[in-house]
Amino acid sequence: MDTYIETVKALAKLPLHDSVAEWEKFRISQALKKSDGNKAEAARRLGVHRRLLYEKIRKLGLDATDQILEDENLDSSKTPLNASGIC
Repeated sequence: MDTYIETVKALAKLPLHDSVAEWEKFRISQALKKSDGNKAEAARRLGVHRRLLYEKIRKLGLDATDQILEDENLDSSKTPLNASGIC
């Protein structure tokens, strides 16, 4: 829950376009992590078609496998935004 609150606070400081993209990255990375990298399962968790998830992953520069490994290596006090150097 703390990661969610920290992420929302950080997003509020960004321009709308950037905050939407970062929110999508956050939600997609969380869904991929919870589904152990299974993109079809992540799409179901997000309530989107698998094809849209693949498009978002490509557009946002995410890689499912790399994202899971990166999330596992993050310190629990860091949000995905802080880890990427945006905040």
